Amino acid sequence: MDKIIHSFNRIQDVPLSNSVLLEMIKPIITFNDQTLKQFMVLINQKELPISWCATIIKDLKKCRNYRLIIEKYINTNTTISNNQKNKVITSGPIPTISNIKENMAVLIPTTYNLEAKDIEGLSNNDVIIDIMFNVYFEEFNNQYRKDGIATLYSKIISLQEDEPKLDLIERIKLSSYSCVFIGYLSEQFKQNNDDLESKLLELFNNSSRQIKDIFNRIFNNSNQMIQSVIYQFKLFSMITNEINLLKLFKSQGLLNLIGLSNYFNSLTLPPINKNEFYNLPFEYDISLEEYQIFIDVENSIRSLSINQFKTMIMNERFNNPKSKGLFRMILFILSYKYYLANSAQQTQLLISIVKDDSISNRLSILPYIDCYLKILQVSFNDEYHIDKILKTPINQQKAQSIAIINFIALSIGSDSSHLSLFLRSKQPTDTIDPLLVNIGIQKTFPPGPSLIDCYVKTAYGITRNLDFNVLVSSTWCVIAYACSVRNIPYTYNNSSDYTFARGFTSILDIEIDETLSSSLIEPYTFISLITFRIWVESYNPTSQMVSSFNATTLKTYSTKINEIITSIKNDYNQYKLRINNQISQSSIQYQNLFNIRQLFSNTNQSLLLTNDQIQRMIASKDDDYSPIKKFTSEIDNICLSKYFLTIIKFLDLFYKLFSNKLPQEYSNKSVLNAVDYLIENKFETEESTAELLLVYDQLIECWKTIKEKYSIDVCQRALNVERIIPVVKMNTPIITLISDGISIGWLKNVIDKWLENTQGALVNSCLTNDKLSPVIKSIMESFANDDANKIDIANIPLGIVDENVLLGSTYSPEDYYQYCRLQISKYFSYNKNQYEENINWVSILNNLTISFIYGKVIQNQLNTYNNFPYIQSSGGGTNDPELFNSNNNSLSEPEFIKELKDIVSKVSKLIRHREDLERSIEIKLRTKYDIHSISQSKLEDYHPVDQSIKVEQSIKELLPNVTIKQSISFAKIFISTYSGFRYYYSNIMADPVQTNPRFYDQFEEIKGKILNECDESPIGSNKEKKIYKLEINKIKISKINAWIDYISQVIQIICSNDSKDFIKHSQPDHRLVKLFSKLSLFDETSPSDKFNIFKEVKEETPFNYFAIFMGTLQDTLSHLYIKLDRPPPKKTKPRPNKNKAIINSNINPSLKTDNKNEIPPLDYSNSYGLTKQDVIKYHNDEIYKWVIQLPIISIRLYEVLIALGKQNVGTFQDVFGFDYKDWDKIIPIIKIKKEFLHYLKVFN
Repeated sequence: MDKIIHSFNRIQDVPLSNSVLLEMIKPIITFNDQTLKQFMVLINQKELPISWCATIIKDLKKCRNYRLIIEKYINTNTTISNNQKNKVITSGPIPTISNIKENMAVLIPTTYNLEAKDIEGLSNNDVIIDIMFNVYFEEFNNQYRKDGIATLYSKIISLQEDEPKLDLIERIKLSSYSCVFIGYLSEQFKQNNDDLESKLLELFNNSSRQIKDIFNRIFNNSNQMIQSVIYQFKLFSMITNEINLLKLFKSQGLLNLIGLSNYFNSLTLPPINKNEFYNLPFEYDISLEEYQIFIDVENSIRSLSINQFKTMIMNERFNNPKSKGLFRMILFILSYKYYLANSAQQTQLLISIVKDDSISNRLSILPYIDCYLKILQVSFNDEYHIDKILKTPINQQKAQSIAIINFIALSIGSDSSHLSLFLRSKQPTDTIDPLLVNIGIQKTFPPGPSLIDCYVKTAYGITRNLDFNVLVSSTWCVIAYACSVRNIPYTYNNSSDYTFARGFTSILDIEIDETLSSSLIEPYTFISLITFRIWVESYNPTSQMVSSFNATTLKTYSTKINEIITSIKNDYNQYKLRINNQISQSSIQYQNLFNIRQLFSNTNQSLLLTNDQIQRMIASKDDDYSPIKKFTSEIDNICLSKYFLTIIKFLDLFYKLFSNKLPQEYSNKSVLNAVDYLIENKFETEESTAELLLVYDQLIECWKTIKEKYSIDVCQRALNVERIIPVVKMNTPIITLISDGISIGWLKNVIDKWLENTQGALVNSCLTNDKLSPVIKSIMESFANDDANKIDIANIPLGIVDENVLLGSTYSPEDYYQYCRLQISKYFSYNKNQYEENINWVSILNNLTISFIYGKVIQNQLNTYNNFPYIQSSGGGTNDPELFNSNNNSLSEPEFIKELKDIVSKVSKLIRHREDLERSIEIKLRTKYDIHSISQSKLEDYHPVDQSIKVEQSIKELLPNVTIKQSISFAKIFISTYSGFRYYYSNIMADPVQTNPRFYDQFEEIKGKILNECDESPIGSNKEKKIYKLEINKIKISKINAWIDYISQVIQIICSNDSKDFIKHSQPDHRLVKLFSKLSLFDETSPSDKFNIFKEVKEETPFNYFAIFMGTLQDTLSHLYIKLDRPPPKKTKPRPNKNKAIINSNINPSLKTDNKNEIPPLDYSNSYGLTKQDVIKYHNDEIYKWVIQLPIISIRLYEVLIALGKQNVGTFQDVFGFDYKDWDKIIPIIKIKKEFLHYLKVFN
């Protein structure tokens, strides 16, 4: 790790990017305890990005061992006593502490008696302390958000009471808790009530005494006054609404309550303007040219002079669309203002103005006159929610009602904004009612697909929260007002409430938007500013603002909205300063407070990115980064693919079990009904269908999540689309689930749509993206053009599907966000604007593409599950259950195999229930040992139950030392090997559940014919001709070899890849002879002139007898080899060796050689001397000659491995009885086992 540190100390000299170096160091961090400590050294040396390190530390802290190492290191190496700057936790609560010391000094009350050096001495803590503060703060803040602030009382009080005794880690925790409580307090000041002070006093006076004590200890700790001062300025910086902050400084009751009494009357600050924060800017900002027009109009209304108003608007300088729109806007705002003030005379004058023909014609008021009169004539309808809020807004709703009025004013006063058409009534010159242009030609709700906010969410994959909420809140509130004015009906309740609920919710979303609060932007001030700016831009011909939308025009409009939002956020602090300077000459104290808050608003307060922050950062990018934007917006949909594996598994089982067996009329019945049909007709049994039903249960549960989360649109109307996706239950008809060529087949359809709209869209967005590096793009293109991308996932093993070809199946949304955190945090800066400018989005896009998107399929999927084959009246198949199954003559296996299987099953069951059984036990292989002889003492005390069974002495000596796991593992190898290739073939095409003698016996007859022909005397009818016995044997051997070559060649043909593909696409009910025809096996020259084995197979034999047929051929080969076999050489008695286990007493001496460079020849008369080299040497020509000996080899190898159990390793000489140069080395058991498993796979 020291070398790594040295490398990072010279990081500028390394010709690699920081991002690459960070990826290199990340896996080394937890290599051991020392490397973790060295990582923290690097952190404090500021060699690594602080946010990236914080993300790593946060993740490591989840592990108790790592957490203890980190905390111990900090307490030991960053102690308070050894490091003066860590006595106070400074830069965690306020990252800009070093930059605001002078500002703080001006504002701190003199009653604290702090010396100048106390403030001047403040500096940033060590980096690792800042990181731990952030990690703990996020943890405690999440607890507060989840369970409420009261759940943290006892934790912070305990730390506060023990403060003098706390170590550094505990002080960091206390600081983190304190800041959580400060955050909670600041949120109480977000309310926009005029009676905020009384509300807060009531809240705290009614709360537990504990919380008041907590705040007094936070803000007025005489033992740690400097720490308390830091917390005070943390609070002053966090209160978003500046008016409410000014209220706090003027409220002695509130200040006393929370321990800030020293600030009462200690500051000279501007007066409080109650209405400024939610009114449109031209109502108070004297720097705007519209301000004077507003004042002139307001004065004319106050003076009750309609002529004065007429004279003003008739001025030629106002004879333009923008001025006319402004007058309409002002008139509506004043209508509501005088309504709330209950000013009857002014209200009556406004009625006269909007009804005056000359004024109406001049300002084009007529299309909007009903909108004015609804307010002026107080024609509110209490059935409408929007009307109730506008009619009598209570304190908390005053700002909301003004925001709605401003939206309506924008609609009335603009000609080319997204709101321009909704409130205009249809005029004789209009071909269509303007209201219906953007909501569809039918007066029905939910609105049609052309509504602007729906496009915002769906057209680009993701949108920033603010632009979305601005567009949604304004659009739907204005539509709700239009519906109220027109009394448009709605099916369930009323159209106004339906639309207003959506708009009002978006207003509340803006109110709690973290990007605004973290920048100290009052949300209703923001709404008023952006409303006015949209109005201004709607008259700017270069802004391309429009009033009707499609996907193309919306893109331009949405981009402009984002530009306006960014501009307002960047200029907000200067705007606030300008306004306050207009209100009153600012004091030096206010200027310093303003500077502190301004720096706070421009600084990232947390080192750890939240999911929302990641979304907003990514959403701010243009369409050149559409893969990242779409991946992020669709991450929940992407991760639904984990449930597709269950769907595919069910489809696979369903098609295997039911194809060409299920009558058409069962399409309208349930899966359970179909299973009952198969069992009743003896196609299947309860055991063979159990897995299908288990998977179907899992599918039902998965489907609930898919139905809940898989959506096409975010609009409320999308619920109608979602209802199309049916509920899946036990009684759901098969026709709903499975495609038969006519029905949609929802199981396949959901995956198809996901592949097309989610995964396919992502892959294609990468293929057309110019930001990708040429190398990565070429990789993407090569895969897209390759046949691999056309492979059907239905034909890929599920374990490969989930890891390689489906997005999202092996990770969660949170895993993806963690990936984004690590990528983005590499570029962290405390400066908000600089942070986003630093991020190398091209690098992140390339990493995302190669890490997540490359290699994913996009087309031609699940074709296997098209057009489910129900039973047909005619065709190549056969549907007689008797041809598939019978109640007798099931596949047999040797008794000792059954017995061994039973032992493995019982011992495995015992292991599951008893952890303490991992001891030595007596092995029962082919002996009659008592299954219950599980020893907890010395096994030498146990003896075989059946003494008549003889076991080799070497095995008897070693049995007590073999563990349960060894015995079960080796027994399973033995069983699977002995079972031979019949079970290998069963994996290609499953056996019938129960064999039918009609088909099973024919294979035995074929085997008998072959063996009989090889035993026949070659004399024939010419009995007089004398043939020597030797010549007869030669003829027989020649005959046997001919059959061996023939059967081996046939097996090779049948096991070719083309053959396997044909078999996999066949159904169990198809005829086996189709395979013979496909492979031209009828044309292969038979060794016999009397019969052809393929013509001996009954034409109606079903395909699911394939494995039995192949097993018969293998068995026949075994018998033919036995006929060729010579007697084995005489066995020699081994010499006992007390120091080493006797491993193989039956090795064929003829295979031993002294020449280690010589590979001994393969002797078919011997079963033991088989090596990997033999496999390689004889693979092409004579592989089948040793493959059929595998059962015998496995017995010997099993004994060898058991013997090796005592000393765990052995040489090749020990294992196989001979050695040569390449294998003269020590080989662990595990390697021998792997080699053996390799033998089993060679044939495949």
